[in-house]
Amino acid sequence: MKMIQFTLVLMACLALNVQAKPVDFTLKDLDGKSMSLSDHRGKWVVINFWASWCSPCVKELPDFDSLAQEKPEVQFIGVNFEETSAEDTRSFLATLNVSAFPHVKYNGDGIPLGFFIDREGNQLSLKGLPSTFFVDPKGEMRKLHLGPIEKPELAQTINRLMASD
Repeated sequence: MKMIQFTLVLMACLALNVQAKPVDFTLKDLDGKSMSLSDHRGKWVVINFWASWCSPCVKELPDFDSLAQEKPEVQFIGVNFEETSAEDTRSFLATLNVSAFPHVKYNGDGIPLGFFIDREGNQLSLKGLPSTFFVDPKGEMRKLHLGPIEKPELAQTINRLMASD
């Protein structure tokens, strides 16, 4: 039944020339403070979903950290997608020397993990780790990269999206 409902909603969205809508979520950072995606309106935002047990995630985190230092005009946010304490997450990131951008904890709620519609009417959803979402200054999801991404491709994707706006 849910599949039929999902299919009907998707068909209706595609038939209506759907426009991307700003998205928002609020999660706690590693210090327990609330952080909302909307706090960063006016800037490009790169959201990387990762976990310490995901080896491709771990491999790409230093590249995200390096690029966050090189591109202060872009807000990077790491979303730790596992049930560990904030202190364990902080310690893990320290072993990788990753500290240039904030990380939040996903605790099962707070992020609409269903699907988002981008400007072209494509459905974007979290289907695995690592996953990287690119959000424009208006808060609209612009692109999803599923799987690992190396620094040159990450930088090229950001530059291409920023130039297209």
